[in-house]
Amino acid sequence: MTFRPTLNRALRPAVAVGASLSLLVGGALVAAPAVSAAPVAQAAAKVATKKPAAPTLRVVPGAKQATATWSKVAGAKKYVVQYSTTKSFKKKKTKSVTTRTTTATIKKLKLRTDYWVRVTATTSAGKVTSKKVKVRATTAPVGRTSITVKPAGPNQVKVSWKPLKKGTKITIVGSYDNDALKKSATRFSVSGIKATETSRVVTVPASFRKYVGATTANPVYIQANMFNGTRKSTSPIAYSVVGRPAAPASNAPTLTFATYNVGSIAATKERSARTWEKRRTAVARAITTAAPDVITVQETTTAKSAEGVRQYDDLVGRLPSRYRLVYTADTIGTAKGAATKGDHVIVNTDRVAVVKSGVQSLSALLPANQRNDKDRFFGWARLKDRKTGKTFSVVSIHLQNGASSAAQKHRLDAIKAIESFAAKKIVGSASEPLVFAGDFNSDVARYPSGPPTYLSTRGFVDAAAAPTTRGMEWATTNNQNATKDGGYPTSPAKYKYSATRIDYILVKNGKGSTTFTNQVILTGGKFDERYRGSDHNLQVAKLRLS
Repeated sequence: MTFRPTLNRALRPAVAVGASLSLLVGGALVAAPAVSAAPVAQAAAKVATKKPAAPTLRVVPGAKQATATWSKVAGAKKYVVQYSTTKSFKKKKTKSVTTRTTTATIKKLKLRTDYWVRVTATTSAGKVTSKKVKVRATTAPVGRTSITVKPAGPNQVKVSWKPLKKGTKITIVGSYDNDALKKSATRFSVSGIKATETSRVVTVPASFRKYVGATTANPVYIQANMFNGTRKSTSPIAYSVVGRPAAPASNAPTLTFATYNVGSIAATKERSARTWEKRRTAVARAITTAAPDVITVQETTTAKSAEGVRQYDDLVGRLPSRYRLVYTADTIGTAKGAATKGDHVIVNTDRVAVVKSGVQSLSALLPANQRNDKDRFFGWARLKDRKTGKTFSVVSIHLQNGASSAAQKHRLDAIKAIESFAAKKIVGSASEPLVFAGDFNSDVARYPSGPPTYLSTRGFVDAAAAPTTRGMEWATTNNQNATKDGGYPTSPAKYKYSATRIDYILVKNGKGSTTFTNQVILTGGKFDERYRGSDHNLQVAKLRLS
């Protein structure tokens, strides 16, 4: 007879660990061996007591000390750093430092003596120890070490360097210009960087953000000082723009803005190869190529061309028919006496409608003691985007040039007066987008307290602070050797550091720029004369204003 063991139907399908099992054999119930819980418990205990990986240790020796850093160990309650003059860590030759962090400084090391270092982490699963590292204290200087600087978080840059072979600490200094790094009054410092570190995210202090913050397009200049004791080694200077916050979400279409100092008729009348009549076609072609919806021009004066046409009319007449001035020639009038009326606004009428506009005397806005010898008029307009129905305002600006303290003061007085006039007479409300664009004759390196910096404190954002930029390796003007070439060099000037910018598109109450271009069109590395009609370059930005 064949016996067929059958599970007792009274039992549950799943059998718990440690439960007994009954079998029906030949009509009799037979107790089966219980399922043992011991192997499962042993396996669980084995998993629970598995030690974490040992820490990875790095040690940098310095002047009578060494800096140790190691990787974090999961569940570590403390770390013990041991250092010894014997490889076997003999008790009498070994000292230790206990810490809860992942770094320690070992002090009072003897010179010309080998030391071995290791770190042990104590966890609930037991102790784990790193590999030993051999070092020797040294007073030799770190040596010149290069750094790299890249954008990080908002108003931050990440400074990186290769691992040091010796040293005791690192400090970082930053500023708005390479020369400004030399003076404590014009730089900021970051200390507390250990010799074992290879990078540090640096946050630009609030007091420096008007120069190099996220709302500017100016780079922050960085230099690192590597110390070994009192001996300092200085890195080469590096620079980068800071990281910027994400632009507000917007599905609104962009508007293309441009600004262009085209050079007056008088500026080049003595240069036979660069007269207005020989430049104007290239000026118009450069503008047409950029296809702006709004363009502010400077130095398009009331002077007449060889054909007897005023310069601003001569320019507009060479653009596609959709472009026109925002006001009539009667509004501009003539420039009588010591005055210039060269700063104007031109719009693409297919995209933009004029709500109101005008030409304003700057001298009329300033008290007598702040006026310049020459009255600079500026053009302005309040406009409406035909696609969105939203209104915005724009001002064409050309500030006085010159490095004297009087010229610097006049520029600042002028921009404050223009800002006040715009708030009172141009914009429809305090929240309406406002664009200041033109030749400010000011850059943060030479004039850190100039108009662009002032406007940064007033809520204006540089359109060049865009996620996509082009041509930023070149200056916005080409007058670096004007005494030799009149501002018309064969190729753009090359800069050791960042290029000089004096032409700006600055926006208040906008939603950010998507692209910015310093329009430099080259052929074979040389200026393409078909598009080069001025000693300045056309500046172009795609802006979201709503």
